[in-house]
Amino acid sequence: MNIVAITPDRENYILPLEEHLDFPLKFLNKVDWDEFMKLCPIAALILGDWEYDLSEFIKKCTINKIPTILLMDGTIEWKHFFDNPKWSLGSNEAPYFPVYCDKIFVPGESSFKFLEFFGNKGKCEITGLPRLDNYSQIDKKRTQGTKKILGIMSGNTAGYTEEQIKQSKKLFEDIYLWSKAQLDCEVKWRLRKGFDKILDVTIENDNSASLVDFLKKVDAIICQPSTATYEAMLMDIPVAIADYSIAPNYMHAAWEIHSTEQIDNIVRELLNPSNLKLCLQQQLLNDNIAFCGRSAQICSLIINQMIKISEKLSGTHWIFPEMMALDILEELDIKNKNIQIPIFPHRTSYKFTEYTLLEEEYIKIKRQNEKLKYQLSRRSLGFWIDRLIQKITK
Repeated sequence: MNIVAITPDRENYILPLEEHLDFPLKFLNKVDWDEFMKLCPIAALILGDWEYDLSEFIKKCTINKIPTILLMDGTIEWKHFFDNPKWSLGSNEAPYFPVYCDKIFVPGESSFKFLEFFGNKGKCEITGLPRLDNYSQIDKKRTQGTKKILGIMSGNTAGYTEEQIKQSKKLFEDIYLWSKAQLDCEVKWRLRKGFDKILDVTIENDNSASLVDFLKKVDAIICQPSTATYEAMLMDIPVAIADYSIAPNYMHAAWEIHSTEQIDNIVRELLNPSNLKLCLQQQLLNDNIAFCGRSAQICSLIINQMIKISEKLSGTHWIFPEMMALDILEELDIKNKNIQIPIFPHRTSYKFTEYTLLEEEYIKIKRQNEKLKYQLSRRSLGFWIDRLIQKITK
């Protein structure tokens, strides 16, 4: 019997759980029910459950009494999920609305509140992000120089629409123009996926091998809304979130930049932060990232418990207890040290109507149909000849 993780390219997000699981961890790089069942699955871990093939896969798991767990690989950022043509924008699938898995492991209290309210009551467990556990062991000392160094970072994707790209471009060009007039600080850049080439100014992108290596070089950070902001905070670096868009800013920091005029004053504070603002940063970090250093263990213990519980559940009552993390934290003797599991006795949660759920199902089916049509259009004579050659040479 195995716990099976389904992910095409992010095994490193799930591997930290391995040492704490009661059963072997196996990986599958695509959604394939037959291949999945060959692995004798006792639980399924996935990083996204909102596309048609995944939601259908989860239904099969439920029928076969196989617990399913959705692991968030970052925090919720509005533009990425809800103003992104790949997802909700343009009538595509809506991430997390609703969650189809039996449980979703969330990074912190803020994600818990958001997802619980929007129709996922009882499914959320605050676990932190296992891939950030190593930050608890990192030496946070930074390179000392004669000048303070300000790091500028984009999100993994700086913009998803023409308007977002335009706003990101202006943001970084404004920071560049501001930096040219500064004598008492140096600027280092880390713009992702070639975004530095889009700018109308010439910058030299830092060549650090990893984000941690880059963060060790700087005294403060300006970053677009991204989980990378919390990684910088975990390194005790003052961080400003910068965003010129009108999208809801679900991610917050002790310093925020929303216009050109704010850059100078914010940077002055970042490079000489007050203790009060640093305390606020820590509080915001605690709201968003829980259990750094213990996250993989907490995730694994909940999964182990779900497997035990699943043996006693019937197909007509396939529901797992709410807030299972509470018992795990008590068992580990860390309850209430880092986090309070939020309970809202008087709060009304958003509920999906039957029409809303049917509409989401229709979108998934429509998107799947478009995908299949596209795949069919590519299957020319050359495609079938290539398939034949592969079979012969296999």
